[in-house]
Amino acid sequence: MDSLDSFDSYILRKLYVKTSRNGDRLAEAEKQVDWGAFRPIIKPMYTNDTPRGGRPNVDPVVMVKLLVLQQWYGLSDPELERQAMDRISFQHFLGFPGDAPDYSTVWQFRERLAETGTDRLVWEKLQRQLDEKGLKVRKGVV
Repeated sequence: MDSLDSFDSYILRKLYVKTSRNGDRLAEAEKQVDWGAFRPIIKPMYTNDTPRGGRPNVDPVVMVKLLVLQQWYGLSDPELERQAMDRISFQHFLGFPGDAPDYSTVWQFRERLAETGTDRLVWEKLQRQLDEKGLKVRKGVV
């Protein structure tokens, strides 16, 4: 990470502290879910960890969180991309990933999940975790 990335990260985190003073429901929800539990579900979808390599993958947790944001807030793919770049609470929820994936990457990920049947496993896992905590999510409201 170069100094510019460090400076940008510092500024974003300072801005988040200011904006979250009135509460951040996404941050509260983020703490309630074991996001790392989605990695083993998604890992079999990726085959570019061979010696031939391939384009680096976006962190599967970031991708799942993007789909969760999209579902919870009823966002189209292009609007999700805009919000993930614009809203500090979304950036914090995603772990300040630098550049959030563009809408076509989100679309391709969602399609791949559907093609492999992994989408069902992801949503069931998320719902199970929410149920265990007694949490309910209404569209547009966490």
